[in-house]
Amino acid sequence: MKYWLFLFSWVIAGAAVAGEFRTCSINHGQVSQCGGKYTGTAVIKENGAYRQCEIFQGKVSGCDQKYSGPAVILEDGIYRQCQVRIGSISNCDFRFSGSVPVYTN
Repeated sequence: MKYWLFLFSWVIAGAAVAGEFRTCSINHGQVSQCGGKYTGTAVIKENGAYRQCEIFQGKVSGCDQKYSGPAVILEDGIYRQCQVRIGSISNCDFRFSGSVPVYTN
Protein backbone atom coordinates (compact mmCIF):
# COMPACT_ATOMS: atom_id res chain seq x y z
CA MET A 1 0.00 0.00 0.00
CA LYS A 2 1.33 3.44 -0.87
CA TYR A 3 0.31 6.56 1.03
CA TRP A 4 1.37 10.04 -0.04
CA LEU A 5 2.20 12.71 2.45
CA PHE A 6 0.10 15.58 1.12
CA LEU A 7 -2.98 13.40 0.95
CA PHE A 8 -2.00 10.17 2.63
CA SER A 9 1.40 9.17 1.40
CA TRP A 10 4.08 7.39 3.35
CA VAL A 11 7.44 9.05 2.78
CA ILE A 12 10.99 8.56 3.78
CA ALA A 13 12.49 10.49 6.63
CA GLY A 14 15.73 10.53 8.55
CA ALA A 15 18.12 11.65 5.82
CA ALA A 16 20.46 14.60 5.77
CA VAL A 17 19.60 17.31 3.27
CA ALA A 18 22.91 17.29 1.36
CA GLY A 19 22.38 14.00 -0.53
CA GLU A 20 20.22 12.66 -3.30
CA PHE A 21 16.75 11.10 -3.24
CA ARG A 22 15.77 8.20 -5.52
CA THR A 23 12.53 6.29 -5.87
CA CYS A 24 13.06 2.91 -4.18
CA SER A 25 11.13 -0.27 -3.47
CA ILE A 26 11.13 -1.32 0.19
CA ASN A 27 10.35 -4.91 1.18
CA HIS A 28 9.70 -5.63 4.86
CA GLY A 29 11.78 -2.66 5.99
CA GLN A 30 14.74 -3.15 3.63
CA VAL A 31 15.55 -1.43 0.32
CA SER A 32 15.21 -3.94 -2.50
CA GLN A 33 15.92 -1.72 -5.53
CA CYS A 34 16.11 1.94 -6.52
CA GLY A 35 15.33 3.81 -9.72
CA GLY A 36 15.93 7.34 -10.95
CA LYS A 37 16.17 10.66 -9.15
CA TYR A 38 13.02 11.62 -7.23
CA THR A 39 10.97 14.78 -7.74
CA GLY A 40 8.10 15.49 -5.34
CA THR A 41 7.62 15.86 -1.58
CA ALA A 42 9.31 13.93 1.22
CA VAL A 43 9.54 14.15 5.00
CA ILE A 44 13.14 14.52 6.13
CA LYS A 45 14.90 15.38 9.36
CA GLU A 46 16.34 18.89 9.15
CA ASN A 47 17.68 20.96 12.05
CA GLY A 48 16.57 18.30 14.56
CA ALA A 49 12.93 18.08 13.39
CA TYR A 50 11.00 16.20 10.72
CA ARG A 51 9.78 18.58 8.00
CA GLN A 52 7.88 18.27 4.73
CA CYS A 53 10.33 19.20 1.96
CA GLU A 54 10.18 19.70 -1.80
CA ILE A 55 12.60 17.54 -3.77
CA PHE A 56 13.59 18.32 -7.39
CA GLN A 57 15.76 15.92 -9.40
CA GLY A 58 16.95 14.24 -6.19
CA LYS A 59 17.92 17.43 -4.33
CA VAL A 60 16.09 19.29 -1.54
CA SER A 61 14.77 22.60 -2.83
CA GLY A 62 12.96 23.83 0.31
CA CYS A 63 11.29 22.71 3.55
CA ASP A 64 8.17 23.74 5.49
CA GLN A 65 7.49 23.99 9.20
CA LYS A 66 7.64 20.97 11.52
CA TYR A 67 5.59 18.09 10.10
CA SER A 68 2.72 16.16 11.69
CA GLY A 69 1.29 13.02 10.10
CA PRO A 70 2.31 9.59 8.78
CA ALA A 71 5.86 8.96 7.55
CA VAL A 72 8.25 6.13 6.80
CA ILE A 73 11.24 6.53 9.11
CA LEU A 74 14.63 4.82 8.89
CA GLU A 75 15.41 3.52 12.39
CA ASP A 76 18.41 1.27 13.08
CA GLY A 77 18.66 0.34 9.40
CA ILE A 78 14.95 -0.58 9.08
CA TYR A 79 12.20 1.48 7.39
CA ARG A 80 9.12 1.61 9.63
CA GLN A 81 5.66 3.13 9.38
CA CYS A 82 5.60 5.94 11.95
CA GLN A 83 3.45 8.77 13.19
CA VAL A 84 5.14 12.18 13.50
CA ARG A 85 3.75 14.96 15.66
CA ILE A 86 5.07 18.51 15.44
CA GLY A 87 8.41 17.37 14.03
CA SER A 88 9.02 14.46 16.43
CA ILE A 89 8.28 10.74 16.17
CA SER A 90 5.34 9.84 18.40
CA ASN A 91 5.32 6.10 17.59
CA CYS A 92 6.44 3.55 14.98
CA ASP A 93 4.77 0.31 13.99
CA PHE A 94 5.46 -2.31 11.38
CA ARG A 95 8.28 -2.66 8.89
CA PHE A 96 7.31 -0.81 5.73
CA SER A 97 6.77 -2.40 2.31
CA GLY A 98 6.10 -0.23 -0.75
CA SER A 99 7.65 2.36 -3.04
CA VAL A 100 8.94 5.66 -1.62
CA PRO A 101 11.71 8.25 -2.09
CA VAL A 102 14.92 7.17 -0.31
CA TYR A 103 18.02 9.23 0.46
CA THR A 104 21.18 7.77 -1.11
CA ASN A 105 24.80 8.89 -0.94
